[in-house]
Amino acid sequence: MMKDRYQKQKLLQYFLSRNWYPQMEVEVFWPESPSTKPKMITDIDVLALAPSQSGNMRSIIGDCKTLKNQSPVNRAFWLKGLMTYLNSDYGIVLLSKAIEIEHKSLANSLNISLLSDEDFRHYSTATTKELVTEAALCDLERWDQYFTIPSTLPNLTPLFLYCKNGFWNEKDSSVRLRHAIAKVQNVRTELNPQNNKSVFLFLELCSMFSIALNDMCMGTFDKFMWAEKKEIFENDLRVQLWGGYENYQFWDQLRRRLIAKTPEEPVAALTLPEWSNFIQLVRACMDCPLELSIVPIILKELAFQHLQEQLSLDDSNQFIKKLVLENPQASKCAILIVDYIVRAARIPVEFANEASAYIMRLQRQ
Repeated sequence: MMKDRYQKQKLLQYFLSRNWYPQMEVEVFWPESPSTKPKMITDIDVLALAPSQSGNMRSIIGDCKTLKNQSPVNRAFWLKGLMTYLNSDYGIVLLSKAIEIEHKSLANSLNISLLSDEDFRHYSTATTKELVTEAALCDLERWDQYFTIPSTLPNLTPLFLYCKNGFWNEKDSSVRLRHAIAKVQNVRTELNPQNNKSVFLFLELCSMFSIALNDMCMGTFDKFMWAEKKEIFENDLRVQLWGGYENYQFWDQLRRRLIAKTPEEPVAALTLPEWSNFIQLVRACMDCPLELSIVPIILKELAFQHLQEQLSLDDSNQFIKKLVLENPQASKCAILIVDYIVRAARIPVEFANEASAYIMRLQRQ
């Protein structure tokens, strides 16, 4: 049973009402650990990614605690340290008990809102038009199903753990993009388009790929926007994906030595799989930079619709319908991302067909 369920659900509803991408129970690891099996350092109750005015996605950390024997401000001090480590802009600590004003004031100086349940009711009413309550992402029973995936689909556990923890412990968007594709490729023979949880994991991965794609596009938008020559654009993109010119040269030359049978044999340059399709995808994303940050939440909500016994992708989900209708370019990019990952990972096309058909049906309404 998930701890602090009621409080976590309130944070989920609030984050979704702001169109913030949510992820629950993220385990934090030290990426430079010398251990073969790194141990969890701490965990995050509810993590959110909020679109900024410039289109970048900034992390917000939500913490839920009863704090029977702990000072509220001590929890704020802990959260500030985690915010600094994750380069997070803002934090919310949601407590079940009343909080003294001195604790709240000090927390505010750290860019943290320290809120009781009653405080949060007023806070959410004042900062949102209406709380989202019907989205699949608000349904804690679906989150319960989410956490059972390793036991029900053990062969897909590596993909699940990457989506739940691994992705969030990587800070470089280029690494995230490459790893996301590799993680699907590694389990492609285990993915079954007839299994709802298998489809869920695929769409969940797509949503995270879109986060990394947004970060990369927005980080280099001004440069790529003016790269009209195809060769210049492609070269800059390759270098960006491998962390700079020297890194790219090293991995490209190493790959050529491993693949070529003779030193003179020509070998294609190092790229992502389905390179031409990836180029088209990036071009399309550059056409709608401020809508691109909505793509991840569209794909994640669609993923969570598959975490139920009887899948019914009807038109009753008002949350995703609103996102799709208000962000037509984001919906187009969501379809392109799903299609690209199916091609890049060489998995059955049925994984893309259903999701694309559903989004397009919503667009026609």
